[in-house]
Amino acid sequence: MDTRPNNGDSPLRVLTELLESNDWNGKLVISPDVDGLVSANLISHLFNAELIGFYEVSNKKSKVLLSEGNNWSDAESALWLDHDIIDPRIISVGQHMIHPY
Repeated sequence: MDTRPNNGDSPLRVLTELLESNDWNGKLVISPDVDGLVSANLISHLFNAELIGFYEVSNKKSKVLLSEGNNWSDAESALWLDHDIIDPRIISVGQHMIHPY
């Protein structure tokens, strides 16, 4: 799904369309900080999403910690919140960097 705003669509409208679509599996991977936790709480409450893991980058190393019963395939189809991931396999929503289309 192309999540870039078109014709003046607001980012909130684009995000809502994504969350109401079948482009993700209803699961969340978040950053292990307040931003990630608050975002996950809101999305879980409004869209009945399930938190399955955390993505952390420290000392230039990244790791994904998934809850029991979930695997990389689940994470790959999840919505990653509070992350700016430039990988066509991952649907992410972040606010940390600007990337040209």
